[in-house]
This record gives sequence, C-alpha cells and structure tokens, in this order.
Amino acid sequence: MNKAEIEEELKQIIDALPAEDLHEVLICAQTVRGNLLNDRAEAFNRFYDWVAAILKRPQMFGVESVNDLSLVIMGIMFASGSLANIASDFNHSFKIYVNKNHADDFKSKKTDYDWVRLVRLYSSGNKASLELFERWFNDFVELYRKELMPDEKAKDMEV
Repeated sequence: MNKAEIEEELKQIIDALPAEDLHEVLICAQTVRGNLLNDRAEAFNRFYDWVAAILKRPQMFGVESVNDLSLVIMGIMFASGSLANIASDFNHSFKIYVNKNHADDFKSKKTDYDWVRLVRLYSSGNKASLELFERWFNDFVELYRKELMPDEKAKDMEV
C-alpha cells in the first residue's frame, strides 16, 4: 500500500466518524506520530553512535578510508532491520548535502556526485578522507537535528 492509498483510506475512515469521535482519533494519531518520531530519533542516535565509534577507532573496524566506511554503512543498511531506513536515508540525504555544499567548485552542471567521490576528491589520502568525512558528517548531523527533527528531539540528540 503506498502513501496515497493510505491517506485515501484514512480520509474515508475520518469522514465516516461522528464528530465527537474525531477528537479521540486526533489524540490517537498524535500519539502514533510521537512514537514514530521517538523510534526514528532513537534509530538515528544508534546510527550516529555506530559511525562515531568507527570514526574514533577506524582500524578496529578495518576501515582505512572513506571508501571502507561507505561499505560499512552499506552493510548496516542491509544487515540491520531497525537501522536500514536510517542508513538509507542518510546515504541519500548526505549525498544531497555534500553536493549542495561542497560541489560548487565544479564547472560541470552535474549535481549528483556520490558523496564518497567528493570526499575522496577533496582529501589527500585515506586518513585525510576519514577526517574530512567526519567534519562534513558532523556538520550534516547538526543541520539534520536542527532542521529535520522536531525541536524537542533535536535537544535530546545533541552531539
């Protein structure tokens, strides 16, 4: 069932309800939304903790460069049910963020570079690629928490 079908079904259910029951439905919907945001915030925190641990001791995880790190993140996407969506969203959102904020120097009009390639381009080696990724990652996380998460969740998730 896609989003449009779900919205249509919910609209039909709400239209069929008596007015006095609508208040209870709205309270229930707000509770469900709050629980989903809590779950998403917790999953993002776990994903962030994973990446931060890898960046703190990359050799312990067999990570020597940003290429290795991207493979670990891909592994998280495929191996972890609860973190899969967060890791996938991260890959997509971080790619957009890096292209928007760090690909301005190119004469090419292409704005769809893979974030791993841009990190490698702007760094001078394996260790430097991890350092640059960490800086961009922390900037991205700060922006994500301020703009994409609700205010109360962003406060709970500060780095």
